Order: sequence, then structure tokens, then C-alpha cells
Amino acid sequence: LRINRLALTNSLIMSITATTVGMVIYSLVSYVVTKSRYKGRRLLDLAAWVPWAVPSLVLGLGVLWAVLLSPLAILYGTLSVLILAHIVRGFPFGTQIMGSSMIQISRELEEAARIHKASWPSTFRRIWLPLVKNGFVAGWVIQFTVSFSDLATVAFLYGHKSTVLPTLFLSQWSNGRLEEAAVAALMMTVIVLAVVVLVRRLVLGSVRTTTVA
Repeated sequence: LRINRLALTNSLIMSITATTVGMVIYSLVSYVVTKSRYKGRRLLDLAAWVPWAVPSLVLGLGVLWAVLLSPLAILYGTLSVLILAHIVRGFPFGTQIMGSSMIQISRELEEAARIHKASWPSTFRRIWLPLVKNGFVAGWVIQFTVSFSDLATVAFLYGHKSTVLPTLFLSQWSNGRLEEAAVAALMMTVIVLAVVVLVRRLVLGSVRTTTVA
């Protein structure tokens, strides 16, 4: 029971952190690709697609070697490495969903903010993010469900203290403890559904409040 609780806590921390930090990074990358005049934006857009072409297991191995051959080796087996792997894995989808939202927004809004001497971080936070909120939330939910239940990406990266529900499921299944493995799988399914329902209600409640106001 204690291990299940640890795996559950680690899964929630990993998925929420990786998804939230990832979506912010994806938003910034999408802004550079779709709205900036940066010369390397096409190359950046192409690079964001690379994780899509690499199997999750191979991507996990790539992150493993990158960590072990760098000063970040001390982080091996921690949640930080798992979070990093999920952020990298989510780049293709995250940048595309945010890019499709940003490309519909007129550049004149940003120019108006600059005329009023707003800084770029303030413009991005107060203008861009509110306007792409729906895409951000949709991407967050999908990325969370993938991160929470993905086994292949983290199969070679977790340690004893950073076990998550997918790796716990694999361990129990391999050891013939099918009932415990079924419980871990059920926990993943229930939590993912609960998060989707909760976020949906929060978004609908926010929309209704805005409409009434």
C-alpha cells in the first residue's frame, strides 16, 4: 500500500509538472515559429517534430544517455529526469496545438501593446495566453493523460524512489502479481478520467461566468 501511495504521488507530481512546464515551453516555441521573424524558426519548427519520429522507448534511452554523459548524471533515477523526458516527448503535439491557436490571432494586438510600452513578457502573459487559453487547456489535458499513463518513455529512467504507476504496473505484472497490477491499471484509468472531468467542469464554469458577466 505504501509503494502504491508513493507511485501515485510520483505520478501526479511528474505529470502535472511536466505538462504545465511543457505547455508553457510549447507556447513560447509556437510563438517564435508562428509570430516572430527569427530566421531559424523553420528549423525550430522541424526540430519540434523530431520526438514524433522516434519511438518512446528509444527516446527514453536517448534521454538516459544524454543525462549520464552530462553533469546532470546526479539526477538519474529522480523525478526530474522523468519530467524532462515527458516534456521532450510532448513537443510535437504541444507546439502544433498551440501554433494552431496562435496563428489565428492578429499581430496588431501585440503591436498595440508595444505602443502602450508593455514589455514582451507582460504582453505574452496578458494578451497571448488568455486568447489561446482553450488550446492551452486542451493540450494540457491530453498531455497529462499521456504523461500519466506512458510507460515506454520512463522505463529506463526511474529509480526506487521515483517509481510511478506505469512502472509499478510493469513490475507487478512481471512478478506475477496480476491482482496488484490490475489495481495499478485501474488507478491510472480512474485518475485520468477524474482529471479530465474536473478540468472540463472548471473550463465550462469559467466560460459560463464570463458569458454572464
